[in-house]
Amino acid sequence: MPIEWHGYWLIKFADKGATEYTIPDSVTLIEGYAFSNCTSLEEVIFEENSKLTSIASYAFSGCTSLESIELPNGVTSISSGAFQDCIMN
Repeated sequence: MPIEWHGYWLIKFADKGATEYTIPDSVTLIEGYAFSNCTSLEEVIFEENSKLTSIASYAFSGCTSLESIELPNGVTSISSGAFQDCIMN
């Protein structure tokens, strides 16, 4: 669930048991470790007109079921380890 922090919408913690997650278009940042070790996560969907610009360190690390992800065009920053240990194609 996104939260507002200093005027920005971000995802800080995600449901570790989810197999699919839709990122609301209002989210601008996926916080570090937000989806870390969500081993069941297979698909991440970004709503149309996504405002996402940044994915912090280790945001999706350890998502061993996540095979691919199509990032919105507005993403300009992906920090180190953001997708560490994913089986991305």
